[in-house]
Amino acid sequence: MARTTATLAGDWNGTGTTQVGVYRAAGSVFHFRGAAPDGSTTSVSYGDSGFPVTGDWSGTGRTTQGIAVPGR
Repeated sequence: MARTTATLAGDWNGTGTTQVGVYRAAGSVFHFRGAAPDGSTTSVSYGDSGFPVTGDWSGTGRTTQGIAVPGR
C-alpha cells in the first residue's frame, strides 16, 4: 500500500520557529500550519506526484517545499 500522507516540519514563514506541515499525495497538496501572516494554514498544490521534500533552498531562513519525481 502506498503512503498517502506525510508529516513535515519547517520554518514556513522565516520566523525561526518550526511549524507543522502535511503532504497529501491525493492531489499533490501541501498544507502548512502557521505559514500565513495571520498564522492560519496555507495550502499549495503541485501538478506532479512524487516524494515531498522541504528545505531552505535559497539560504533565507525560510523552509520551502518541492516534489521529487523518480526518473526525472
